[in-house]
Amino acid sequence: MSESPWEEWEGAAAEVIDSTCTSAPVDGFRLAKACGFEVRLHAGRNETRGEIIYINCRMRPQRQHGRLGHELGHYALARHEIPDSEEGARWAGGAMLMPRREADRDITRFAWSVAQLRAKHINVSATAIAVRITQLRDAVATLIDPRGHHKPWRVHSPWISEKRFRRVSSWERELAERAYAEGVEVRGDELCYALPLIDGAVHEHRVLVVCELEQLSLRL
Repeated sequence: MSESPWEEWEGAAAEVIDSTCTSAPVDGFRLAKACGFEVRLHAGRNETRGEIIYINCRMRPQRQHGRLGHELGHYALARHEIPDSEEGARWAGGAMLMPRREADRDITRFAWSVAQLRAKHINVSATAIAVRITQLRDAVATLIDPRGHHKPWRVHSPWISEKRFRRVSSWERELAERAYAEGVEVRGDELCYALPLIDGAVHEHRVLVVCELEQLSLRL
């Protein structure tokens, strides 16, 4: 029986991490150097040209690390002769910034608290951490704007096929509103958290809600 695409992507990322002796918290710049790349910060687009990775210097540090991970994701796929794709590069990149061994341990240790995971994996954005949780657990993650200026952004574990989990529940919205009002991460239930992501400089006012599938199913 052949592996699913994400298992191949995960394996490619793990091999790169092991071969470079990298451990959490992963620094994208150091990882790129260990893989034989030179990283140059500039004011243009993010791209790889030969052995040089160009990263936009105007992005926030965590986004720079995330973009480096993405570019190295393409490298990991090519290294293992896996068909190249943006989805595969995103997965492999995230899996290198949060290696499975450490991520599995920390997700359990911190009981899915994104705030605590972010404090440990300092170079990974809260949203990327939430996506990683959905890759390693049965989970759903959603970005909600309590003000209603933006539509929700939602992602779930790729093996979840039930359509009912595609819809944001009223309970998730209420949890997001509570976190937004209090300005801190709140726990809505076991393995369910809402973390406000507020940045006045970029006019970001959203709340990240991460829920374990079984717990969420009880609320739908």
